[in-house]
Amino acid sequence: MFKTKYFLKNSCPTILPTMIILLSLSVMVGLFIFAFSCPVQAVQKNNKINYPAAKFAVITDPHLFEVEGNINNPVYLKYGVEDRKLLSLSPEILEIAVDKIIQEGGIEFVLLPGDLTDSGDIVSHKVVAGILQKLKQNGINVYVIPGNHDGFNTEDFQNTSIPREIVTPENFINIYNNYGYKEAIFKDENSLSYVVEPIKGLWLLMMDSCIYNSPDSYHVCNGRIRKPTKDWINDILIKADEQNKAVIGSLHHSLLEHYEGHDRFFSKYIVDDFEELSAQFAARNMKVVFTGHHHAQDIVKKEFENNSFIYDIETSSLIGFPNAYRIVEINQNNEVSITSKYIKEVPSFEGDFPTHTKNYVLGRVKEVAADKLDPFHINPVDKDKISDNAAEAMIAHYQGNEVAPESLNIEGINIWSRFIYSFYRRLLASLYDDPAPDDLNIKIDLNTGEWTNLDN
Repeated sequence: MFKTKYFLKNSCPTILPTMIILLSLSVMVGLFIFAFSCPVQAVQKNNKINYPAAKFAVITDPHLFEVEGNINNPVYLKYGVEDRKLLSLSPEILEIAVDKIIQEGGIEFVLLPGDLTDSGDIVSHKVVAGILQKLKQNGINVYVIPGNHDGFNTEDFQNTSIPREIVTPENFINIYNNYGYKEAIFKDENSLSYVVEPIKGLWLLMMDSCIYNSPDSYHVCNGRIRKPTKDWINDILIKADEQNKAVIGSLHHSLLEHYEGHDRFFSKYIVDDFEELSAQFAARNMKVVFTGHHHAQDIVKKEFENNSFIYDIETSSLIGFPNAYRIVEINQNNEVSITSKYIKEVPSFEGDFPTHTKNYVLGRVKEVAADKLDPFHINPVDKDKISDNAAEAMIAHYQGNEVAPESLNIEGINIWSRFIYSFYRRLLASLYDDPAPDDLNIKIDLNTGEWTNLDN
């Protein structure tokens, strides 16, 4: 059982002179859009790992919030009924995704890499478990891990700002016992990580990257895999190699940088020590991981020495634009095909659902971007233009296969605004500069790491 508690060290910011703040702006930019300790010594043997044929789906960040009987919950009041994650529709959207996966045919299991709920309360978690039961009833196994929004309220921390009870790690295991934990062949005693073998010869390594016990919040945005769990993961990968098991990984936070400056500007969305972890995983023949958290439909590959490689396949939030999930199929030739599917209609919603979601997310991102520009006293017209560019860049990243505009320059803004925007422009350019491979529909050769676009 969960024996070792997580701790978060907090530091207090200091007030800096204006000029130092401006010189440090490139570091601060990451705030404006969203309000192994083991040395890497393992050398990939480059053995051919035979992956068994499999077909599965990936849903992430459904952010379910059960509204009924909880209309005065501060979390709900904060977001409102048309939040960027559309909380009021979240149960229905998850139900639609479940139905579509069943209708897809041939799906053997489903991965959910965290943020199953939005507020981490027990009521919402039980609703998620109830919706997922339909998959089990149709012979489809389900494997979950927690995200930063999924709790946790441990004995060290009592949250009084949310009227519903927040789950403990033990609650989480009990609620989702039929969705991974009961079936686990290995469990980590220091986290909610575990291993299952849904198909003979294929291990799913479900890694808990959450940080617990913040004194300020029921969830902490950034992610970490602590040393005891790193050691446990390394032992699992050694066992897999010895037993000739193929391994697919999953964690909530990104394992690789998905664009230049990902760690610099959005460090809360990528797991700590990601460079060491990704190299270690690749060296131990874990070639693919599925992630969420950043709410983008994005795939990135990293290559290492001795021809080792790893893919980080991130999937968007189910209730945030572009409302996507993925279908993954491994064939007998050690090739994995990954296709993007979308929720385009919600029966209780009148109108064009994808357009509504996109416009709402654009508006929310623009509002937050504009708020973060306030300390620099930019005139309202110029602030509006800069925040428009920020929102368009982020929505392009969410959608995947970003297409950059002809120019990121902004006409008609004054010298001061151009100076401030020069710092932001670098980040926006990096969001558009999407590294290979294709983000939406690809086939990967698991022997060589080469990929092809399925749309061609």
